[in-house]
Amino acid sequence: MKKFAFETYTIEIFNDNDYTSGSADNVNRYANEYHSDIGYYRPSSRHGIRIYNDETETNSCILLGYGGETAIHENSALLDGDRLLVCCGDAVFCLGVPELNLLWTTRADEVTAFQIFKPAVDYIVHGELAISGLNRDGKINWEFSGRDIFVTLEGPDSFKLERDHIVLTDFEYNVYKIDFNGRSLLS
Repeated sequence: MKKFAFETYTIEIFNDNDYTSGSADNVNRYANEYHSDIGYYRPSSRHGIRIYNDETETNSCILLGYGGETAIHENSALLDGDRLLVCCGDAVFCLGVPELNLLWTTRADEVTAFQIFKPAVDYIVHGELAISGLNRDGKINWEFSGRDIFVTLEGPDSFKLERDHIVLTDFEYNVYKIDFNGRSLLS
């Protein structure tokens, strides 16, 4: 579970892998259900969100993502002012808070969107096949791909956000260094 504080609200984001759209047997119920793409048969990722004012729940939603499976962890979501951004499957969802209304959804990677960061004005998404730069409206400004997927057996060492650049390691241990506009800094 991941928590954020916004004004007098507490936002909780959690995995809800047992949720089935349209089922009366769901343990958790949500005010809204948002899909990244309804062209697939079954979502690979299901992330519940609840917002509380003091200890009273004021709203909720479930995000249903497709592509590769994701889980909620330290960098899978971020709060940017009154916007909550969450990686779910192959997409990034942007919700307005405290209403939890869907502002936009962007397929940020062809397979899986693992992490999201905001080092400056735009957002950086660590995907399985590409690193992407998204603007505030969810438009992909740039993408950077390597020779293999941006995952290593060691896990978190495949993506390192530094002060003014990103260091990437792919599955074959090729190392890349890019700026925050997706341009290679290595010759």
